[in-house]
Amino acid sequence: MDAMEETTDVELWANRIADFLISMRLTYAIVLCSILNIARVRIEAKAHRKPFWEHLSERHQRTVVGSELRFWTSPILLSGVIVLGALVVAGFDFSHFWVCTCLIIAGAADLIDWIGRWPALPFDLWYHHMGVLLLLVQFGDFGATGQWQVVWLGVGVGLQSIANHMSSRVYYTQEVPRMQEAVRWQHAMVPVKILNMAALSWRIYTAFVEQAPLFAVLRAAMLFGYAYTAVHAHRFWFRFDCAQYHATHQALWFQERPIVRPPVLVLGRTRTVP
Repeated sequence: MDAMEETTDVELWANRIADFLISMRLTYAIVLCSILNIARVRIEAKAHRKPFWEHLSERHQRTVVGSELRFWTSPILLSGVIVLGALVVAGFDFSHFWVCTCLIIAGAADLIDWIGRWPALPFDLWYHHMGVLLLLVQFGDFGATGQWQVVWLGVGVGLQSIANHMSSRVYYTQEVPRMQEAVRWQHAMVPVKILNMAALSWRIYTAFVEQAPLFAVLRAAMLFGYAYTAVHAHRFWFRFDCAQYHATHQALWFQERPIVRPPVLVLGRTRTVP
């Protein structure tokens, strides 16, 4: 058997697994959401240990918990780098398999946030979740086939999940330099989001070429929502004044309840970590 036949056989089995999961999509969704709900409960329990947690609004608390849940699913999305590498180097195309496994697993985190926080979702987050759900519906209900552009998009979203988790620290970190570092994570995502919008634009073009108007409309809605939330988010972060926010939030909270560092044992002596 030559290399091309081996490649075809591997891709065939991968696509069969993907199609089986899609055929069991309700069971698949229930299992994924149950696992992620258990993870979310554990994250919420640990989140109460963060500094100044009780001072955060319910919206900010939910934002922190949601960003951390998506942070833990980000390695699943970043596995798309392996799929893209296999396509470029060896010609193996596991895009459809990856979309029906890794992308849907990560997308389930958006689904439980969509259900759990409705109707209290901020508009930009509402549009983000709507875009993810529209993407999943294309593969789950309308028979779309995963392509490398979707994998590229998923990798970009995985990077954004890491950045969102790091930047959420501005709400509870104690030092201005750390807040500034958290904000820089968002600035670093500008080129990633531009590339993601390029991938979405290409998907719209291919839908027109393939004469699939339904997919073209769904993808255009995704692109609009993605662009809107990206612009809205970066307007916020570029205007965010770390020093001013710290002075009107963390500094006041620290005066009310100073954070006492627990003593630790260092070389046989007890000392307090600064």
